[in-house]
Amino acid sequence: MAVDLSKMDKKSLGKCFDHSVLPKNTQEKDIREGCREAVQYNCAAFYSATIFWTPIVLEELAGSDVLPAVGIDFPFGANPARLKAIETEMAVKAGCKALDIVMNIGALKDGKNDVVLQELKDFKSAAQGNITKCILETGFLTDEEIATGCKLVAEAGLDYAKTASGQFEGPSMEQFLVMRETLKGTD
Repeated sequence: MAVDLSKMDKKSLGKCFDHSVLPKNTQEKDIREGCREAVQYNCAAFYSATIFWTPIVLEELAGSDVLPAVGIDFPFGANPARLKAIETEMAVKAGCKALDIVMNIGALKDGKNDVVLQELKDFKSAAQGNITKCILETGFLTDEEIATGCKLVAEAGLDYAKTASGQFEGPSMEQFLVMRETLKGTD
């Protein structure tokens, strides 16, 4: 779907973006400031790296339409599938409405697509109808692995595939285009 920025107002543009505060040394003041920025710019969601911050996020976002969100198994994606599902269930119970999971990069690179697919399906189920996104960490992947990862995200029924967590190397334009081409025509 093409977006015509010339016809988009400032408020609508904000909804095209998430905002996050993810550093390991994050303090409460950082979370509160990040939430206020997300509200100010009308972002779609505000992400923290852990469920620990969710009560503060909920407090700061109260009365706004910015969704409280969290990263699951962030930033590595290598925990056992059951632990990821439990973390997702806890996040939903805590009030998160959007959830990002980091793809199991090692399993993907080893060609264990069945493992990756099952983890993503378990995540989708545990999210209980909330918005689901998968971070591929494209900086660690070949173009073929990126395409495979995108196909698995689509097959699992997740809402979005994302390039990177921002914690490691970001994507190149070519990697983004591989994702776009692979996901073209999927819901």
